[in-house]
Amino acid sequence: MKFFMLSLRYYGVFVMCGVISLIFLGLSQPVHGQLQSMENLDYPFEMQSQSLSNGKEIGYARFGDSGKNLIFTHGLASYAPAWLQQITDLSAEHTLWLIDLPGFGKTKKESSEISLKQLAADVIEWADHKGLDQFALVGHSMGGQIALHCAHEYADRVTDLILIAPAGFETFSTQEAAWVRSIFKPEVMVQMDEAQIRGSYGLNFHDLPPSAEFMIQDRLDIRSASDFPIYTEILSSAVSAMLDEPVFDLLSQITQPALVIFGEEDQLIPNQGLHAVQTEDIAKKGVQALPNASYIMVPDAGHFVQFEQASVVNKEIRDWLRTKE
Repeated sequence: MKFFMLSLRYYGVFVMCGVISLIFLGLSQPVHGQLQSMENLDYPFEMQSQSLSNGKEIGYARFGDSGKNLIFTHGLASYAPAWLQQITDLSAEHTLWLIDLPGFGKTKKESSEISLKQLAADVIEWADHKGLDQFALVGHSMGGQIALHCAHEYADRVTDLILIAPAGFETFSTQEAAWVRSIFKPEVMVQMDEAQIRGSYGLNFHDLPPSAEFMIQDRLDIRSASDFPIYTEILSSAVSAMLDEPVFDLLSQITQPALVIFGEEDQLIPNQGLHAVQTEDIAKKGVQALPNASYIMVPDAGHFVQFEQASVVNKEIRDWLRTKE
């Protein structure tokens, strides 16, 4: 899935917030199906689609009808169901909009060109179509970096930020970025076998829960989809976009209230092969640069903290939003 900040320690191939080729031993490997297209993915809730002026589309599902409008932006190689654990708790007090970003999840994949700033503009155009003048953004990993671009470029629209294991706080030198880009190849993703796919998902968690199995199955199933090859190109392009459109130097200009949440056992941020620091060091670095931010470290949770420790994360989000009322 969406998520990985290139770890040499586990280096079986790569990656930054995306796919790591690693054999994860001891897991069962159930039979999985095949898909003709990624548009045929079976989500646990119904999605609708909104066409954009650039010919792309955003998929979305709405839950709740009160409180703040919360738009959830997923990470790299991820999709709207990544927020499944937030629906029941948070929709009781707020209106949730779970989206598939253009080129991800069930949306059409006609172009492999990705720009984070363009994705931020796409979110704003989609919000225009939905009549959402102001809203909070909840972003995970790459989705956090997109949310930060969105808050910077469209400050009058974004009222609050909830950043979950966000990309963008960790910075990379020109040499480091060039190396990451050079090894992130679509053909590697196409060739990953089941053990490697399961290993890559395992690195997103401190203790991979059985409830995450549906995401692994979806990743296995899309290998047969006709649009899977272009999807791997989209992921590769997205990694380049994350490197080419850094956000750290913009943080001092982002004044919206921000809540930052990291798992204490995040294996992907920081990049453990390149940067000898702790996850909390990255959290502090980003929060200190933001004028109006605080952070929380969640025990027994990895990069996918909102799924692995959902009850803790949901409570922190609910309590924080209540202070903004």
